[in-house]
Amino acid sequence: MTEHTVTEWIRNHIEHTHGLAPRATAADVAAHIRDRFDPQFMRLREARIGVGFLRYEMVRGRAPDYARRARAVLDHYDATGNREFLVDLANFAELEWVTPSREGTYFEAIDRKDGTPT
Repeated sequence: MTEHTVTEWIRNHIEHTHGLAPRATAADVAAHIRDRFDPQFMRLREARIGVGFLRYEMVRGRAPDYARRARAVLDHYDATGNREFLVDLANFAELEWVTPSREGTYFEAIDRKDGTPT
């Protein structure tokens, strides 16, 4: 294999010497996303957001604590194994993103070596 740059040579050398996986192609990334994306999950989320609006969002003047509710439904999922709670968890996470229940929230993508989620 002809190397085009020193960086490519180093990367290939490390991959072969240390048994690291080769770099993914754009097609690999697209397949990875497609394999992990579930259209049914998105349809369930959308339906529950609509029903939730009709049921609960008509009450104005209160700021729901979606983060607290997300933690509660995760506990229910852990206790029961009912994946419906994962749909609720995803919706509460998105609603907390859109309307944070606390001041000073922000987004910062951090790739940490200590295993902290990004």
